[in-house]
Amino acid sequence: MREKIWKLPLIVWFIIAIASSAIVTAIVVHTITQQVQVTVEIAPPGDYSFKILNEADEEITGSTIDFGTILRGSSNYIEIYVENNGTGTVTLTNLRDDCSVGYVAFNIGTATIEPGQRCRIGMRLHISDTVEKGTYTFNIYIDAVA
Repeated sequence: MREKIWKLPLIVWFIIAIASSAIVTAIVVHTITQQVQVTVEIAPPGDYSFKILNEADEEITGSTIDFGTILRGSSNYIEIYVENNGTGTVTLTNLRDDCSVGYVAFNIGTATIEPGQRCRIGMRLHISDTVEKGTYTFNIYIDAVA
């Protein structure tokens, strides 16, 4: 008997498959919809300012962060600190670079800094193995949201 079931014509198996899928799709009968309300308030902007420091607590805002000499195809890791000198909380987000010789990997995605506090940001600069010898400059960007 078992051998006879498997020998059914292909069209019979096709009809069984269609009938099975029709049964499964017929189970979804109704989608429940519920309206939702929310009230959004905007927090007053805080008074904030910040500065970027190196490991020796020297301010480096306005000057260049030096990754040193890196061999082609290699990387170097440095840390900077962002300090909140204001009276409002600041959230750092969207860290990115415009590096044309490789890329920077940051050790944080977002960070919240309370007034008087600082945040350590580690950065690893990866140099492409196809870059020509030379000295290059690029920018890093950190969005600060109050």
